Amino acid sequence: MNERDERLVRDALADQRRDQFADGFADRAAARWRASRAVDAAPVGALMTRQFVRLLPFAIAATLLLAVNNLRHREVDRGQTIVQALLGITPRTPSTPARAVTLYALYGLDASMLSPRE
Repeated sequence: MNERDERLVRDALADQRRDQFADGFADRAAARWRASRAVDAAPVGALMTRQFVRLLPFAIAATLLLAVNNLRHREVDRGQTIVQALLGITPRTPSTPARAVTLYALYGLDASMLSPRE
């Protein structure tokens, strides 16, 4: 092949050559990107609902386990009702003086509020 033939081939292929993107390519690509993000992004309410539905069975199971455990350790001889047992409230006997409930006692940080198991 000589130089004239090479030039003719180059000229023939020059029309089909792509050195750059067509006009508006960046706008089209950005629009596609924005549309895909809008579809993928869910509102916070939908995410919270989905997580709630996923965790609800575990929360119910844990609640039932705690309730059954509290009922098993019910102190019938001390007059503990079923509701008190479910909530984990120890019964107060008439000989026990009433005490003010503090945050320390509520969260179990106060050692004086602990009642010994009999």
